[in-house]
Amino acid sequence: MRREQPAVEPLSPNARNVAICPFCRELITKGAVRCPHCHAELKIPSMKKKRPFWLRPFMLGFYTATIIWIIALILYFHK
Repeated sequence: MRREQPAVEPLSPNARNVAICPFCRELITKGAVRCPHCHAELKIPSMKKKRPFWLRPFMLGFYTATIIWIIALILYFHK
């Protein structure tokens, strides 16, 4: 015996604050961490991007020290 799916209710005026659970396809509030229907944990995408190696603080310090050494050598040996 096949069970019929319930009719989809029209969305309320707050439809902008509603999302669909990727696991059970039920309506949930945007930004929810856990679905109230299937209790699945919803991952929150990380907003922080990983810096490339050449932009990390150690490398920026290395670049600065190298430039200072080059300037010091130029000023020392300049005639």
